[in-house]
Amino acid sequence: FQSFLDETSKIKIKVHEKTQEMLENLKSAELTERQLQEWKEMFNKFLKLFQKEKLKDVIMTLVGNFNLPEEILKKNSLNLLQEYISIISFSGEEELKLHILELLVPKSQLPEVQNLLVFWTGKCLEGKNYGDLTFLIEKIGGQVSQIKEFLNQKENLVILIDDLKKSPELRPSLKKLLLFIGTPEVAWHLTLVFIHPDRHLRQTALAVLSDLGETSEKVFAQIFADEKNWIRNPDGLTLSNSSWFKIRNILHLWGKIKIFNSWEILEKRIDDLDPKVRREIAKTLEKIGGQKALALLTILSSDPNPQVQKTAILGLGLIGTPQEIPHLKNLFQLESPLALAIIYAIKNIGGQEAKRFFLEILDKEKMLGKSLIIRAKAKKIIAVVLKALSQFQDLEVNQKVQQ
Repeated sequence: FQSFLDETSKIKIKVHEKTQEMLENLKSAELTERQLQEWKEMFNKFLKLFQKEKLKDVIMTLVGNFNLPEEILKKNSLNLLQEYISIISFSGEEELKLHILELLVPKSQLPEVQNLLVFWTGKCLEGKNYGDLTFLIEKIGGQVSQIKEFLNQKENLVILIDDLKKSPELRPSLKKLLLFIGTPEVAWHLTLVFIHPDRHLRQTALAVLSDLGETSEKVFAQIFADEKNWIRNPDGLTLSNSSWFKIRNILHLWGKIKIFNSWEILEKRIDDLDPKVRREIAKTLEKIGGQKALALLTILSSDPNPQVQKTAILGLGLIGTPQEIPHLKNLFQLESPLALAIIYAIKNIGGQEAKRFFLEILDKEKMLGKSLIIRAKAKKIIAVVLKALSQFQDLEVNQKVQQ
């Protein structure tokens, strides 16, 4: 029979026969370095001879050995599969990668499989093959906690963050990996990116931190409370650029993730020396919402800095209730630069209390016959008030609007 075969076919038969013999020997003793090398060469021969199906059969046998009681057999199979993964990790053999992964997933609770998957993770990290690593994680899900623990090791996080900085093309995959790890250590490393000059990198870091939610919120609280992150400029008032970028981004993200349990820490800073910080706090409070946020916005609405005061007033209008209107009315002065902000805030809150306030403003203007004589400085304000009143459809309002 063999006389009719070409040389390639003869080699294929010999490789297959040799492999079967080598598989039988796995039960007898722990593999030597020479035997491991023979197996490595055998795997490569299967690839060179395009015998993928035969190779898949061998791999299926090795993975199946994990279910058998013999410890030597399981240990040898693990070592061989590590050699196999080392080969296919740096190749384009996507079919073979998918094949072994599909064999491993149903056995992911076995210690040998968990060790193998962590080994594979390390190979992907070594080769910066983050596409394969995200694919592996998507298939395994949260079934193997050891993968997350491995990636969360300090030296591995440093690699991931460095590649995030250096390689924009890898960022989509790295973003998925960092979210998968999802630990406080990841959040802390990403906060170090706040002062990086690459805007796109900063946006990626902010997106991951936002998605980490409560994990990020706790890390932010620690950073926000640490006096070392509040370095001032020589004027003794304003924050240095590095401190400002860090504090501003934390406040921005607190508002974005809307998970907030650090009221005591934040409240200590509402009278911070830097008006930029106080204004940013007002923006954050409006996004967080709730009664505690309203109470702090009420304090900031009387801030000595007009920009802080205006931001707080508008925030009260966006999240406030009619209960905030009396306070806003007390702040209102027709000639004040804040008059329009207060009118917009009360208009947003709405209700009968708002209607009465707007009518009171118009009542202060002098009447000539059936028409109002409006002072030049008040024309813009009166125009806004009239527009605000248009949302109320009743006789009293219609008469005043007509005048």
